[in-house]
Parts: sequence; structure tokens; C-alpha cells
Amino acid sequence: MRRHHRQVDPAAGAENRHYGIVPSGLDAMVREGFKPELQGLRAVAVLLVLVFHLDPAWLRGGYVGVDAFFVLSGYFITTSLIADIDRTGTIDLVGFYARRFRRLLPAAALVLAAMVIGVVVFPRDQWPHIAREVAAAALYVENLFLAHHSVDYLAFDRVASPVQHYWSLSVEEQFYLVWPMLLLGAVGCGRIVGWPVRVWYRAAIVIALLGSLALSILAGRHPQPGAYFYPQLRVWELALGGLIACLPARWARIASGTPAPVLQAAGLAMLVGASLVYSAKTVFPGSAALLPTIGAALVIVAVGEGGARRRNPLLDNRAMRWIGDLSYSIYLWHWPIIVAVRDHRAALRPIDAVGIVLLVLLLAQLTKTLVEDRFRLHGGARRAARPRWRAFVPVVVAIAIPLLLAAALLGYVAWDKRRFEAARLDPRDYPGAAALVASTPVPARAVFPAAHLVPEDLPVEYKTGCSLPFGESVIQACPSGQPDSRFRIAVVGDSHAAQWLPGIEAAGRARGWAIVPLTKSSCPLVPVRLRHFDAAACAAWSRNVMAELRAHPPQVVIYALYLDGEIAQLPSDAVRLAAVRPALAQLAALGSQVIVLRDTPHLAGDPIAALDAAQPRPLPAVARRAGPDIVAQAAATLPGVRVLDMNDLVCPAARCRAVIGNLVVWRDEHHIAAHYAATLGDAFAERLGRLIAADRATRR
Repeated sequence: MRRHHRQVDPAAGAENRHYGIVPSGLDAMVREGFKPELQGLRAVAVLLVLVFHLDPAWLRGGYVGVDAFFVLSGYFITTSLIADIDRTGTIDLVGFYARRFRRLLPAAALVLAAMVIGVVVFPRDQWPHIAREVAAAALYVENLFLAHHSVDYLAFDRVASPVQHYWSLSVEEQFYLVWPMLLLGAVGCGRIVGWPVRVWYRAAIVIALLGSLALSILAGRHPQPGAYFYPQLRVWELALGGLIACLPARWARIASGTPAPVLQAAGLAMLVGASLVYSAKTVFPGSAALLPTIGAALVIVAVGEGGARRRNPLLDNRAMRWIGDLSYSIYLWHWPIIVAVRDHRAALRPIDAVGIVLLVLLLAQLTKTLVEDRFRLHGGARRAARPRWRAFVPVVVAIAIPLLLAAALLGYVAWDKRRFEAARLDPRDYPGAAALVASTPVPARAVFPAAHLVPEDLPVEYKTGCSLPFGESVIQACPSGQPDSRFRIAVVGDSHAAQWLPGIEAAGRARGWAIVPLTKSSCPLVPVRLRHFDAAACAAWSRNVMAELRAHPPQVVIYALYLDGEIAQLPSDAVRLAAVRPALAQLAALGSQVIVLRDTPHLAGDPIAALDAAQPRPLPAVARRAGPDIVAQAAATLPGVRVLDMNDLVCPAARCRAVIGNLVVWRDEHHIAAHYAATLGDAFAERLGRLIAADRATRR
């Protein structure tokens, strides 16, 4: 079977040729198959990503460089696999995986280990998330981790993870695990049927390409959180490169002949053009990914073999080849360095960008010379003399080291968190809201909790599952306060209802009330179906809450919702009012007294960052659009429904602060921290008691 690419002995360096990496010491046979234009294309791709990550305003769509990498990877891998099939009739899976893992994992493991060791340069509240992402990246499931957590309402990411760029490496590794099996299956079918195997593996590649592309376009029409990272929506980009690798020889000769300069110019224009016109608002991948990927494909297909190659000086020059050689290490190092610098600067200055680029190039050169080349070249030269299983020893070590370091970091974080949860605060030292009415001065003490633990300062209901997370709809009976009391107060709503639970429960303990939490994250209790990812579970939860309240009507229902949350997606105040008013009417119809908690302000900045100031300073709140508080307005139209405003104890004198009474007030831009909320117990007991007594008097 004739092929348009050279058939080579893998022991003589096929892996290096297929990956376009030709160190100066390799022999002439390897150098003969080298395609410097593809190294230039690698350089273009990594430069697009680098500029985009330095500042998206400089190149809004530079993320398409990753898509060019996908096409290149699909081409290189499929070229290598088909060479095996043409030469031996099968694929040496052990040899293939050993070469791939030895090529990629050592350098990737080095950067992951560096991120754990250097975690001290990142905010401490990010340490648990960084450790988990390092573990996910070491196992090459970072894309799945990000897809899963991209809709985590309670995730508090003040800065991006320094290893989140490993999502693309995870997609590639997942592709490498599946792709040889697909081609082997196609070869087996060809032998069974008796047709040429090339027909079968080409058909398999086309089917994979079209199927994944169709899924990607369909997902683009109905965007979902996390879809950007789904491997099934990216396979077609790698398969496109694979399709180029198995083009008939005459097609490849035609494309790399006279039309080559035009095809390469058009391809580069498509790739760079996409980086200029696309932005974060572009639905991606979907059909939008066709422009940069086809552009990369045109460049690849127009590169000829050996003497048939027409040199492209834009891609084939010393600088582009050098950057292309370093592209993998540049990709690994650039993002964590950018994230680390950004965490200490509000915006990158040009001098910062220059320093970052120089540092990245230095680290990339060292990594390539000392790690990449060492494991890829020297390890490959010795592998024939060793048992084959020993080729995977570096793989196991490369995975184990980051995992062990991440586990150690998580262990430390868990120990630190246990100390935080076990802390017993003296109310004289940490009065919180009580300091607003106390006549004695607040003693000077360290703020509690420390900044890195503020995101963990959640009501206990989140830990016990009594406040439902995404996807859950079956309510749990979790009474608190005085659980056996006959006087029951149900707290109903989304996380802006749950945030008050520590204070309401403290009031319940003081007054002998049973507090029944009926809350669910990102799910306001309204009789309309809101359009968001958890809509089905939210609707079911709403029905279950109403059924529970009808079966066991409480004496009081406290109702709250996040005004800037899901309810805000409704088109007008009138529509929002029409959604909230029936909900309050249904609750009032139970015979319960209904108390609406006025929503908290939404801060304009990160309250945890304000903790770094020498003195707690006012925090500006976001100016909500001009219009009424629709929940309070709805309450005003219904008899027996009252409004309770606690914001004077959250933002006294209409000035929100990061710290009150030595306690952190805000855990994020719009949620109250649990320890501070607990100090509102006396205020809740007094104010709720007044409203309950007034309602009883009215009913008499």
C-alpha cells in the first residue's frame, strides 16, 4: 500500500518527525521528513493563545490557537498510527502509549509540581481549588472537572486557577486513548469484510468527524455551562487533522504544489482573522470553530514532502521554528505565570507583559532541554534494551508526584478547615452585629475568619444537605432552633434565604421556636419556570416545598430571594411582580403568617480583597436598576404579609463594611458570612417577636 508520507522505522525517530520536532543531534533520515512550516504553525497557535491570555483586549479571539493545536495533534497522531498500520498491519499500542506519555507527561508533571510547591504565591482561599485541579490535571480529566464545576454556585473563584489551561491537554490525552482503538476497529472490520483497510479507517475518521461536528453545532445552538470543555464537542477538530493525514497521495501532491502558497495564505488569514473578530461572546466551539480549524487544516495540507515542499518564509524561519519547538513548554508555563502576576496587579502593564514573556521563554527552553528532550530522545534510544513495562515507569512517576503533592496540600487545607470549624469564639472578643448596639468598645483582635477561610463560612445546612444543591429536589426534614417546639418557622427560598439561617436559628433557640429550612441554591420559590440549567429540579423542589407546607403548615413562613438572581431574567418589573405575588399569596393561603426578608445589597467589588486593608473600609454596593423592590411591593398588596429589613445591621447607615465587631460580614459579593449572621440572633428574636405578636393581635 503506497502512502503519500514516508514509511519509517519508529526506532529511527519516527516520533520526532511526526511531531515536527528535530533537535540538532538527530540523523539525516529524521531531518528529511521534517516539516518546518508545521513548526511555524505551532508558533502561530501558541502566540495567539499567549497574547490572548496576557490581555484579551489585545486579541479577543486568541483562544482559537488551541483549536489549531487540536488539528495539528490529530494530524501528527494519525500520521504516526497509519504509518504503523501500513508497515505492520496493526498498531503497537504499548509502544504508541509509551511514546505519547513519555513525550507529554514529564514536562506537564513538572509544571503541576511547581504549582503545588509555589502555591504560596496564590491567595490561600484558592489553595483547595488549586490542589483539586492539579489532581484532575495530573489524571488528565481537567476538562471534565471544569465542565462539572463551571456551574457550581458555591465555588468562589476570585482568580482563575493556574492549571485550568490543562483542559486542552486533557482533551488530547482522552483522544489519544480512544483514537488508536477506533482505527484498530476499522482495520479489523476491513479484514473481516475483505475491503481495503484504508477505506475503513478513512470512513471511521469521517464518521467521527461528522458526528462530533454535528454535536458541537447542536450544542452551540443551545449553549450549556461547561460545554466548552466537553471532549465529544472537540473530537471533530482532532479528527480533521486525522483526515488530512490519510488523504490520497495524489490529493496531497496537488495541494502542496502550485496552489500551496494560496492555500497557506488563506489558512493563516482564516486562523488569524478568527482571533481578531471572535470574542468571549462568540458561541464556541459550535460552527464558529470551523473558521480557525479549516484555516489550520489548509496550512497543513499545503505542506509537501521532501523536495516537493514549497518553502513558506513566513512560517519557515529560525524564529518561528524556535518558538514552535518550545510551543508545548510555552503553553504549560505561560498561564500559571500570568495568573500569579495578575493576582498582584489590577491590570498588566506593557512592562509586565514583556517580563512574563521573557520568563516564559526561559522556563520553556530549560524545560525542553532538560525534561522534554531527555525523556523523549534518550529514553527512546534505550527502550529497545529494556523490558517494555519499564517504559511506563516515568509515566507512573509523572502522575504520582503531582497527585501526592496535591494530596498533601489538601491534607493541610483539611486540617486548617477543621481548626476553623472547631473554633469557639468569645462573644466579648467577636461580638459581630452586637457591636453595633453595644456601648463598650470592641477589643483589637485578629479578624475572623482569615481571608482564605471566608468562602468556607457557610451555614451548616450546606454541609448537611438540608439546603439543597443543584440537581436535588427532595426536601429533608432538618429542624433546628428548638426542634421539638410546636411553634414552627419555615425559612423558604434560595441561597439568599439560607444565608440568614444561623441568625434565625439562634433566635429560635432563644425564643423556643422550631426552625425548618426549606432552601435550595439558585432556586427562588415562584410558580413560574425560570430558564436556567437547574430548572427541572427547581420546579420539582418548588412543588415539594408547597406540598410539605400544606401537609404541615407552620405558624410563620420567612420568604427571601435574590433580586439579581434567576428572577432578574424575567423581562420586566411587571412580569417579576406577577411571578412573586402568587407565591406569597399561596403561602398566605396556608394560614401561616408570611414575613418577607428584604434582600441584601449586592457589592460592587470583592469584599475579601478589602480585608487586606489596614482598616476595614466601606464597600460600595452595586446600584440596582431604578425600580421597586418587587418582593416588598408584592408583600404590600397582600393582607397579613409583612416585610422585615435587617440591612441596617449588615450595612449600617447604608455603608457596607467588610468587618463588623471583628467578624467578616460578607463571604462574597452578595452573601452574608455564617458567623456574622449568627450574631444577628438577638436582633432576629426581637424583630421577629414583634411581627409575630402584631400578627396575633390583628387576628384576634
